[in-house]
Amino acid sequence: MKFIRNLTVACLAGLLGLTILLTACDGETVLSGADPTTSSSTALTTLSTTELSQTVPVTTPAVTEPVTTEPTTTTAPTTTPEVPDVTTAPPPQTEPAPEVCAHEYTESVEDATCTAEGKKVYTCSKCGDSYSETIAKTAHDFAEATCTTPKTCKSCGLTVGSVGEHSYKLTSTTTATCAAEGEKVYTCTKCGDSYSEIIAKIAHNFADATCTAPKTCKSCGLTEGKAIGHSHKLTSTTNATCTAEGKKVYTCSACGDSYSEPIAKIAHNFADATCTAPKTCKSCGLIEGKAIGHSHKLTSTTNATCTAEGKKVYTCTKCGDSYSEPIAKIDHRFADATCTAPKTCKSCGLIEGKAIGHSHKLTSTTNATCT
Repeated sequence: MKFIRNLTVACLAGLLGLTILLTACDGETVLSGADPTTSSSTALTTLSTTELSQTVPVTTPAVTEPVTTEPTTTTAPTTTPEVPDVTTAPPPQTEPAPEVCAHEYTESVEDATCTAEGKKVYTCSKCGDSYSETIAKTAHDFAEATCTTPKTCKSCGLTVGSVGEHSYKLTSTTTATCAAEGEKVYTCTKCGDSYSEIIAKIAHNFADATCTAPKTCKSCGLTEGKAIGHSHKLTSTTNATCTAEGKKVYTCSACGDSYSEPIAKIAHNFADATCTAPKTCKSCGLIEGKAIGHSHKLTSTTNATCTAEGKKVYTCTKCGDSYSEPIAKIDHRFADATCTAPKTCKSCGLIEGKAIGHSHKLTSTTNATCT
């Protein structure tokens, strides 16, 4: 540590142009007379190996009088040399510092894959300086093994392991008939591969012979033998009317087949003509001829008044149909107006105008008396 401190002080003495004295514990001078123009590295070379390797305590350095002579040996001088006044020495010349770029980096990315690393490149948009970062490879994206292919990377195609086993299940059945074989189809639930098994034909399913058809297979239509024929009996009768024929129906008791025989129409059943309707069939409503018309006679009279019309009623003697004729209102029968009552109808009390008022005249005089 003491040796390092000696070296540091010597460097400072060379830069400042000052004489630095390093003294040991016995008071001997270790270094003096450094030229201010001599670099720190030159001053250090003047120290002998013996002196640099000495282990001596260091006291606080003291500045001596300036000297004019340069040190010729590493041994401390016996006289104090003069040193030029450092206050008048010109400052050291320094070159201007280079201009530093305030980098503005933009990023471009090459994506990593499962087979190659990726890269991020950062480039300064001002000076072109750049640097890069490596992106680690991605993991393989394996598709699961199938019945026909092993486990395979979706990106690079790398395969691992072996193919799987099929998992067959019954997916469809075609039922066998008496005319054709059937089939069972088994399909792999993983890959769709399939195989089939044959189902043998079944026996014919014969329906019994009928009146019109022989013994026949219900599935394929194969026939054997002949039809047995019908057994018809009368099962229903529809009576004839004046507008439609009737019929008799005969039905086979074995198969339900039937046929019919017609029954001729009957005559119309006419009702006599009336005042308002012609001759008409009671069954079908057929009309013949015309109505005979009414025979009306006056059967009642309501007299008219000064407030209401009167009426004459005429009634048919055949059917009771009737109609009426109005009788016009009669005029009011007014009594003349009086001093206290207006003109008034004697029948209904209708009033017209006003009372005529009194016309008083002096008709007699009775003289007054004292009593």
